[in-house]
Amino acid sequence: MNIFKFLMAMMLSCMLLAGCKPVAQCNGDQCVSIDVEVDGLPSADLSLKTDSEGIVTAESITSSEVAQVYVKCFQKDTRIHLPQGGTPNAVATLTKDIKTNTWKGYLALANPSGAVVFLAYAVDAGGKHLYSGSSETANIESINGIPLTITVYGNSNGTTAAYNLGDWGPGGGWIFYVAPNYSAGWRYLEAASNYWNGTGNDPTAMWADISNSVAGTVTTLGQGKENTNKIVAFAAAQLPPLSGTAAQLCAALHFNAYSDWFLPTTTELTAMFNNLFTFSIGGFENDLYWSSRQYSVNTTKAYFVEFIEAGAPSTDAKESTNYVRPARRF
Repeated sequence: MNIFKFLMAMMLSCMLLAGCKPVAQCNGDQCVSIDVEVDGLPSADLSLKTDSEGIVTAESITSSEVAQVYVKCFQKDTRIHLPQGGTPNAVATLTKDIKTNTWKGYLALANPSGAVVFLAYAVDAGGKHLYSGSSETANIESINGIPLTITVYGNSNGTTAAYNLGDWGPGGGWIFYVAPNYSAGWRYLEAASNYWNGTGNDPTAMWADISNSVAGTVTTLGQGKENTNKIVAFAAAQLPPLSGTAAQLCAALHFNAYSDWFLPTTTELTAMFNNLFTFSIGGFENDLYWSSRQYSVNTTKAYFVEFIEAGAPSTDAKESTNYVRPARRF
């Protein structure tokens, strides 16, 4: 056996038998080690390398409730997900080695620079988020070889939420509503980053054509997705089909690895106003934001919520242009 084959065999044995870290070969590139402490569970050590051979290991996340562990990295100023392995919107998905109770995977960041935020989260088999936490570094180039610590909060029985109001969401946005527990497949509502449109400023759009009614839209918290689907179907059925409406902009969005964004209801927008805007979080415009709720008294109008002082809903003609901010639920 030549020396190359011998070294490769030793490395493979180490990884399979002991879950140990591979030898770092950054070739001058940035190497970052992240120690993840999971509340109520054994700690997990994530070793990240930013070259093409970057490997992630996470040791001893043993809860039977945890089905998958993910790591994402965002540019802090834009909250845009950094390409991993050169692939936009890719997520570092760790794989569990059942023999060693070790989670392993790959994370290769494409030339990270400046201030970044690492987000780690664990989910159960149904996709419920059990644990989450983030860690920020002001200058990623300055922490070569220095461990960071992400404390991941939450628990498997749901009494401690994985996210709190204002936290980083998995879509790079801000958590603006936390339900007491999971219901109908979701517990958290997340507002998109103000860079969702690529400019740092929310765009304006019309709601829809005024000539027909979109039946069944509601104000209910958590129902923006259903409202958006109805508006998009209505717009597509028009002759000629409508394009560029507020709901269509949200439904067509693929941002930070998610494509489940929607136009919020009035109640959801009010929660954004109260829990984000009033604390100067989110980069919102001081103006009117379309909701996904049609006005029932006069179907030529739809509701908006004013992001100025009171966060109050009112109505405007559907063909008027108001600001748009997508949301998602999970």
